[in-house]
Amino acid sequence: MLDESSTAAAAQRAHTTFGAIDVLCNVAGGFASGPAVHEMPAALWQRMIDLNATSVVHTAKAVVPGMIARRSGHIVNVAAAASIRGQAGMAAYVAAKNAVVRLTETMAAELRPHGIFVGCVMPTIIDTPQNRGAMPSADTSQWTPPAAIADIMLFLASKDAMIMSGCAIALAGRPCRNA
Repeated sequence: MLDESSTAAAAQRAHTTFGAIDVLCNVAGGFASGPAVHEMPAALWQRMIDLNATSVVHTAKAVVPGMIARRSGHIVNVAAAASIRGQAGMAAYVAAKNAVVRLTETMAAELRPHGIFVGCVMPTIIDTPQNRGAMPSADTSQWTPPAAIADIMLFLASKDAMIMSGCAIALAGRPCRNA
């Protein structure tokens, strides 16, 4: 997703193998904390912007023209709940994920007239084995289960979601399940 031509080639292979791309889920991204803004290495800033925001632009360039031609499609981006408010030591990550939210809103405004939905989810820390290993003593009660994220993304990929185009949905904690 960091190399525009590789992203375009991957989208073309998917189209050739499976047919039209009706749903694009931009789940690529990365996290790194770092020093204060005034001490931030340029490489950290650029890496967070590239992994989290530039990847969205590259996939859009590769997939959206086909959606416009068909006058239909759904794009679901993954931002982060952390993007709602600045946090010490997380400037590059927060700015990059906030860029994903702003790209989502902009794309929704641009693509809705073409029948294309664009929205995003903003989970808290995702409850994965990697995150549990990296933070073994953390309180995981507000972490977002991957299956819950997938459920919301599936809804956003449905025709019923068009009314919500441009949305940014914060996801936090475990969903309530009635017995």
